[in-house]
Amino acid sequence: MLRPIDWSCAQCASACTIKPGWFAPGEVARAAALADLTEQEFFARFCAVDRDWDTGTPAISPAVKGAAAGQEYPLGDPWGECIFYRSGGCLIHAVKPLECRWYDHRRSQAELQAHQVRLAARWERGGQGEVARLLGRVPLPLVKVSEGRYLEFVEIRGW
Repeated sequence: MLRPIDWSCAQCASACTIKPGWFAPGEVARAAALADLTEQEFFARFCAVDRDWDTGTPAISPAVKGAAAGQEYPLGDPWGECIFYRSGGCLIHAVKPLECRWYDHRRSQAELQAHQVRLAARWERGGQGEVARLLGRVPLPLVKVSEGRYLEFVEIRGW
């Protein structure tokens, strides 16, 4: 439920400076079309694989400025400004990720968290093939050590 309060784009856009929102499964294709790129080219230049902090589920999000695009980010990282956030607005506003479209600073923290859980479930149920296809491999596995806590497997070369 939205609460009636004073509103400005800057209040919601501040989220864009903290961490990019997730696309829903299938949405990268729309954004790639807007940029006149293939999905693979768009992913390699502008996106990354992020993970849900509670479930470890991989999902696709815009890359973070200053972090490499086209790769899998470590669990919980990186935090920072969305690659598409410029001059207080979104460069791909017409096709911005579902999480960004849904975000509104007037929603309660519980509503925002419930939406994140639903979006992670969509990625878990129907988006893992898309993640693997765009990443070029299956994301590295996580080991659950307790509720909401995971250890990442990392590739160690030269050992």
